[in-house]
Parts: sequence; structure tokens; C-alpha cells
Amino acid sequence: MVANLRANVSHGGTFDYQRRGDQFLGQFTPVSNVNVGLFAQQAGLSLEETLAIAGLYARRYSSKRKTG
Repeated sequence: MVANLRANVSHGGTFDYQRRGDQFLGQFTPVSNVNVGLFAQQAGLSLEETLAIAGLYARRYSSKRKTG
């Protein structure tokens, strides 16, 4: 499941419309977030599981994470 989530909804994934190569397209952030939720729901994940995975991913990979 992790590989499937990564391939489809992570940075540069199939349904990540807010990125095109190294270019960030912020106007597509809302639809990318909806895609994550829909994909997770269809994969059978609960809201709590989806939010936990999203939080872990953000802490690990987000450019906006807090360091130090």
C-alpha cells in the first residue's frame, strides 16, 4: 500500500497536479489534496489513518517542516 500511495499521490505522483517537474503550481493544491483524500478512501483507509499518514509524510518530506 505504501508503494501504491507514493506512486499515485506523493510528490510527483500520478495525481499530484501541483507539481510539473521542478515547477510548483500552487493553484492546483486544493485539487491535489482532494485527490489524496479520494485515493485513500478508495484504498479503504479511514480518515484517521489518512491524516496520520499525511502527517508522517509532511514531517518527513515537507519543505515547510520545522527543523531544529
